[in-house]
Amino acid sequence: LCLVASAILWKFCSFRRLRPRRLLTFTSRVFLTYILASGPVLGLYTFEYLPYPVAVCLVAILALPPLIFANRIDENHLLALSKKHDSYSIVSARKSKRSIMFAFLLFTVLWAFGAPLLAEGLCLVTHNTALGLEAGFIQLFRIGISNKVLRSLFASDLKEILKGPVIHTYITSLEDASSSIVLNVQTVASLQDLEVHITKPKSHARSILQPFKDFVNGDPLRQRNIYSIPLEGLTPSTIFTAQIRSASFELSHDFVFKTPPSLKNENDVIRLIVGGDVGNTEAGRHMTRVACSQRPDALFIGGDVAYDNGFTSCFACWDYFLRQIRDCYNVAGFAMPIILGVGNHDVGFSNFYIRRDSVRYDLPSLPPFFRYFPQHHTNSTTSRLPFFLHSFGNLHFFSLDSGYLYSTSKGPQREWFINSLKRITSTNATEKPVIFVQYHDPMYANFSVDGELKEAWLPLFEAYDVRIAFENHNHCLKRSKPIKELRKHEEDFPGVVFLGEGGWGARLRHIGRLKRDYHETMAAYQNVWKLDVTSMVIQAEALTLNGTVVDATTIRL
Repeated sequence: LCLVASAILWKFCSFRRLRPRRLLTFTSRVFLTYILASGPVLGLYTFEYLPYPVAVCLVAILALPPLIFANRIDENHLLALSKKHDSYSIVSARKSKRSIMFAFLLFTVLWAFGAPLLAEGLCLVTHNTALGLEAGFIQLFRIGISNKVLRSLFASDLKEILKGPVIHTYITSLEDASSSIVLNVQTVASLQDLEVHITKPKSHARSILQPFKDFVNGDPLRQRNIYSIPLEGLTPSTIFTAQIRSASFELSHDFVFKTPPSLKNENDVIRLIVGGDVGNTEAGRHMTRVACSQRPDALFIGGDVAYDNGFTSCFACWDYFLRQIRDCYNVAGFAMPIILGVGNHDVGFSNFYIRRDSVRYDLPSLPPFFRYFPQHHTNSTTSRLPFFLHSFGNLHFFSLDSGYLYSTSKGPQREWFINSLKRITSTNATEKPVIFVQYHDPMYANFSVDGELKEAWLPLFEAYDVRIAFENHNHCLKRSKPIKELRKHEEDFPGVVFLGEGGWGARLRHIGRLKRDYHETMAAYQNVWKLDVTSMVIQAEALTLNGTVVDATTIRL
């Protein structure tokens, strides 16, 4: 885009197109052409594909064409702009030429050395309006801009978060979500002797002396160790105490977490909070506190979690999201698993993504969405996938990729989804399973139906009796009527209810009169859905910022 824009500007850098006394306009076009042409080089440097000396040389070399072009300006061209040919105008024309050359040379030197410094560690984000200079960001038209210089000079609050020795502690889930969790501990890079001891209850006492460690390199503020400790065979619906120790830092820190219940008997109740599009906004932080005041057993977030756009340089967005999670744990009185679906802003900027059906990242470029959050069994950090299943006894919750990295209609994700549905339904022949699905891009959106998603997934939803599909992305509140397409003539088939639309913390969108015939509810509210699930009924309530229930539905099983 930068190269195309610079080529267009270059075409218009013609004296024949300039009216008299527009020398400044011409000069500014030459300068802007050079700035845009250097954009790709700065982009490569930002993403650490070029070292600083190479970036400086390339940016300086790009100045040669406009410099040669400016040198070819003669007095006749400059005089044509003023339509005067007296001796004073000729002298002024020559001075103007020398001024243009000197200004451009000076700018080239400053730009070649300074622009890469400004581009180093560049981060561009939306829906992070709560992050100011104390986090190393400046806000411009609701776009957060940060770089290494800003973070070095300011970011006092971010540095306070990252001073450690323990930076963040949180838990994610494995496939058997009621009895298997992953305890994740982020520490300063110098802490090398972390130990984890499960001290309560005594029946589960165990010690993990050398947990798996992933070292994150790069920006000094980004550097950290991520210890991921899988704990399996735990008792469902039980509060545990993990003691985190380090002899070198004289650290002994207790972390209290609770395993979710298992839906097996009539008296079992599972409380879930489900939403999407969080970000770091004042509304999002308040919505998180409201959600966690319900003391849920697990948090499900269906994509666009921190809005880092997959930039490793936007690590601060995740640090502030995880601070929201810490505050959530404090409000609830215990830690519960967070389960994250993938959204467009988790792996790329807006919808400018590249679908890769065999996606594999190298470790330095691995987005924090994958690097920070192990959510299924895998052999390595780089082989983590954006689709997985978490089971709470007879309740099965799928998280899917709605086409950002893996296709919805073919390939590994579809094969895995079909095989998992078959396995669940075949192994629960005596008791009908309860199946939920979350993904980011909506099928029954607030303004239209996504035909590709509908063709790929709705037949599977109906064939395997998916009860609720949670959709996000459009920053509002939505509840659909029960949808029946292929099985619309079956009276005993209740249909699929679509909830959500992603209004956790991101700025709400104006929906106007967008309610369609498939909508039961459509409104502009910050919201999360609270679900109380038993073996007989699902009670779903939409909570808004003050904790008020703004919509509710009951689904019989």
